[in-house]
Amino acid sequence: MEKNRWISYLPILTVISLFLIYLSSCERTDYDLVDPETAGVWTQFTSTNSGLPGNEVWDMEVDITGNIWVTCYGSGLAKYSNGTWTKFNTSNSAILSNNVTAIESTSDGKIIVGTSNGVAILNSSGQWSSYKDPLVTTMEVYSVRMISDGSLWVGTYNEGFYINEATVYSHSPSGFTVFSFEEDMSGNVWMGTSNGLLKWDGISWTNISNTAGLPAGSVTSLCVDRKNRLWIGVLDADKVFLLDNTGIHGISLMTGLSKNEIWDICEDKNGDIWFATYGGGLIRYDGVVPHSYKTYNAITSGLFAEDEVNCIIKDNDGNMWFGLTTKGLVKYTLPLY
Repeated sequence: MEKNRWISYLPILTVISLFLIYLSSCERTDYDLVDPETAGVWTQFTSTNSGLPGNEVWDMEVDITGNIWVTCYGSGLAKYSNGTWTKFNTSNSAILSNNVTAIESTSDGKIIVGTSNGVAILNSSGQWSSYKDPLVTTMEVYSVRMISDGSLWVGTYNEGFYINEATVYSHSPSGFTVFSFEEDMSGNVWMGTSNGLLKWDGISWTNISNTAGLPAGSVTSLCVDRKNRLWIGVLDADKVFLLDNTGIHGISLMTGLSKNEIWDICEDKNGDIWFATYGGGLIRYDGVVPHSYKTYNAITSGLFAEDEVNCIIKDNDGNMWFGLTTKGLVKYTLPLY
């Protein structure tokens, strides 16, 4: 009986053996075998080893020619072009304040600069213009975004938002903060605010928070990926949230923190999603597993330098740039996939 039972298992064992042989014989390319943390190149820029004007980086942007623009709170603005830094501050430009908080580039070559004292615009001819609402005591800008219809959206601290159309600024009711704007492929404008997630469909507003799986709370970061899915960072939530055509889904980033502060979200050239967190370091999510980059698992040359990350961008070559709270910025050259 015992011998007959083993004989009955032979077909199953044969199938398993053949499958294992197939896996072991598959050709493996180099990038399959290399840890992504060490396969790429990490470069840190600070005010002491480069022309970066300050080490508190709040936002970054890539312009239409591929230059990197970096806002440094308290130290002005910088443009990085082919290894050369150009600095802008209140003494040599019209940026209104050296507390530069947000930045946006446009398809016609403008650079929109948000500061703690209003908005300044640098056009492609090098001329500056600016706007500060004369009816408010402080117009502290937290976010700026030019959407596809050509209107400029400006989010502020505790003064709501402004929309600039044909040089006229209209102002929403005040009393709430706007952290982030995103426009999806259907033309909807999404706004991350201290009152939750708001959606403008061109006709009316909808508050998405506290419904369909998204908790109430400040929405600090947004990102529309290449699949037209919306990634949502909610202050003090234990997850990040994904809105797709099936609903809202919570995803744990496994930061070890009971409450997350996600200040920026960005998709890389491979489709992985990166999260800038305060205290949880940098997180890369490949669709299955979150990968953590923190000071405790220092990467080449002592990086990653800090666990407080403010912002992320992808440049025209697919490199990732990460702005830190007190230690400048880090450029990461992705491994080839």
